[in-house]
Amino acid sequence: MRNKKIVILWCFCLSVFGIHFKYQSSVVTQKTLENTATNTVHINRYVPLEKYVANLEDNVFDCVEVKIQPTFNICIYNYKEDKYISNTIIEKGLYQPENTESFKYILNRCTDCIFIDLGCNLGYFSLLSSALGHKTVSYDILSSNLNKLSKASEVSKLKISIYKYGVSGSENPHAYAFEGDSSIGERGQGTILNSELDQDYVPVLYESFQTITMLRIFHDLQMTNVINQTSPPIILKLDLDTHECSVFEENSNVFINLSIPYIIMRWNFIAYDPYKPKDLAYTKPKKSICSLESLKIMIHFLIDVYEYIPYSLDTIKPLLKRDLTGSPRSNWLVQQKDPHVLWIHRNVNTKKTTDFEIK
Repeated sequence: MRNKKIVILWCFCLSVFGIHFKYQSSVVTQKTLENTATNTVHINRYVPLEKYVANLEDNVFDCVEVKIQPTFNICIYNYKEDKYISNTIIEKGLYQPENTESFKYILNRCTDCIFIDLGCNLGYFSLLSSALGHKTVSYDILSSNLNKLSKASEVSKLKISIYKYGVSGSENPHAYAFEGDSSIGERGQGTILNSELDQDYVPVLYESFQTITMLRIFHDLQMTNVINQTSPPIILKLDLDTHECSVFEENSNVFINLSIPYIIMRWNFIAYDPYKPKDLAYTKPKKSICSLESLKIMIHFLIDVYEYIPYSLDTIKPLLKRDLTGSPRSNWLVQQKDPHVLWIHRNVNTKKTTDFEIK
């Protein structure tokens, strides 16, 4: 009888031990899974930006050779639909002659620079950069523009990394763009819509895309080893449909931590001052993301925080703050047909730059 009790007690202890072991194994397994999941999430937290896959098979491309050296092919719209870029290239064989010469000068001066083109449109400057042997990365919000750039790079045998993203001060996975009114010659001039639209009610003439921040772009380029701490310096171009001000509002340290000696910005639609006298030519109200206050903040960051000096791109002559804000004390904006500002970092030797003249 005593032996029977011992056997029962022994079996009970074994069963308790078995239950405890199973519970501990379950806990360990669960913790292991949790740790694995955590590690997996950590590893997969970074999702690289996707390169744009162009649709070339079902499109008819009109590509022409530019009349500059080095030469390359650029694919254009019908000249009546795009009077600003395509028509100019057809008539003159190039786009913005003075800015082109200045841009070539900068590329030749910084022979190892990477060129990052934010808002590349048809990719005129991207193609020129690649033709001069620079590593080139291009972004735009319109598939029609990127298809033409992809075809042009293929025809010209140039290598350009192309992405379909808009650049703004915040990320939005469901942004929409208006392609531009071809009836008045503005096709290809992508405009980001400020209000969100229900996908079920988006007309055909609008195109969806994703907005990302400047910080996200540079993080992606670092993670994909396009740039790193020992990488060549960067020439950065921005033509963002007046979202430039929102980009700089995030106060990203990329302009301090990376070597970006040159920044090129299209200034035509950025400078918006509702208080300017009505008798000035450059006073037409524009739907600009840049208010006068945000414009001044951006200029402050570039000059006082990031230590850049502004120049007019076409002549590479220094500018003052009042030139950039369209002050009545300056006529620079009034005189410019399509003003571009070249920001040169203080660390760059500008002795030769200020002596440069367009020939």
